[in-house]
Amino acid sequence: NRVYNNQWGIEVGSEETGTTSGILVINNLIYDNDDSGLVMGGYDYPNSGKVINSTFRNNIFYNNDDQPDAMGYYSTDMFISYTENCTIENNIFYITNGDNAVMYQYDPNAFGFTIDHNIYYSTNPTIGLTFAGTYYGNLSSYLAATGLDANTLTSNPNCVNPAAYDFELNICSPAIDSGNTASSTLSNELDFDGNVRLANGNIDR
Repeated sequence: NRVYNNQWGIEVGSEETGTTSGILVINNLIYDNDDSGLVMGGYDYPNSGKVINSTFRNNIFYNNDDQPDAMGYYSTDMFISYTENCTIENNIFYITNGDNAVMYQYDPNAFGFTIDHNIYYSTNPTIGLTFAGTYYGNLSSYLAATGLDANTLTSNPNCVNPAAYDFELNICSPAIDSGNTASSTLSNELDFDGNVRLANGNIDR
């Protein structure tokens, strides 16, 4: 899917009590949304439900949370409330919001996160991440405290022309063949441009 010019990009939630489970969000282009490009979780668990056993991978996010006075206010590119055993990997986040923040995860009781092999890129050298309610001003301090995103990069993903919404990877992109090779892919899965997602045992971010 190409998801743009919305309040939020893609949201997987559980507003009523109960469980949302087994959701797979892959191979999307998500850009120019007022608030977060990716939203997941039960917003007020246990008064609301929860999102469990779901996977968010191989998506590209660009210029989200681009309205500082939008509904979510400080929503960052990826807004996570209550989840259990969810995986976020092989994504590219091209961060342009005013806070230079990629993640806001505020619930310290959530557990079972697998977050790795992503690219968090901003032209500003500072990248903000909030996890379990604690703010970290760079990837290294967040990694040291949480153990997450050990193989995540902050390099420029080197897309052809993001400003023109051309997110094809240049041949020198650090995203090429550097994703998690253990990712569970679909049979004959293709990327957004129709190319084979898993090639010679390698997967892009």
